[in-house]
Amino acid sequence: HTMQLLTKRPERMRSYLSNPLTKGRIFVAAMDMCYPDLKVYTEDERAGCQNALRRGRWWPLPNVWIGVSVEDQASADERIPLLLDTPAAVRFVSAEPLLGPVDLQYASFNGADSLESMDGLDWVVVGGESGPKARPFNTDWALSIVEQCRAAGVPCFVKQLGGHVIQGGERRIKKNKKGADMSEWPHELRVREYP
Repeated sequence: HTMQLLTKRPERMRSYLSNPLTKGRIFVAAMDMCYPDLKVYTEDERAGCQNALRRGRWWPLPNVWIGVSVEDQASADERIPLLLDTPAAVRFVSAEPLLGPVDLQYASFNGADSLESMDGLDWVVVGGESGPKARPFNTDWALSIVEQCRAAGVPCFVKQLGGHVIQGGERRIKKNKKGADMSEWPHELRVREYP
């Protein structure tokens, strides 16, 4: 199974996953799951798992993808550097709900001059907000991210356009209230790629 962990608090995620004690906590939890009736582990069982963790075979956990949610450029500038500084097998950005344009290629992350590429990002998900009070989602913002991902060779997944779609400067009413019917989307946004 693949588990996707998404947060708006990447400092907490970085702190936990970077903590040297985390591997031990996960080791104990895994042993408890594998051997629920066993209260004491044999030295061989314990040593085998600990050695695999030490060699990096299981760390970062290959089936755990970590991501940050970004809504606009300010949240991207704040959260993506923390994501990039966190140990992970797969790092992703969920630009959802996307409430403004986001430049992932030349952003000013944490005061740095620029992030000249999207190195370190393995996937980007884009989507608009659904629900009766959905805020505007401009398809130009989504297209920009799709093009940035394509240029950087990063898979992109457009999830939905949301309930308040702006296309060509005008609001577009979609039959699907969440904007999830791809047949109603511009062709260039019909993108569903995975790492």
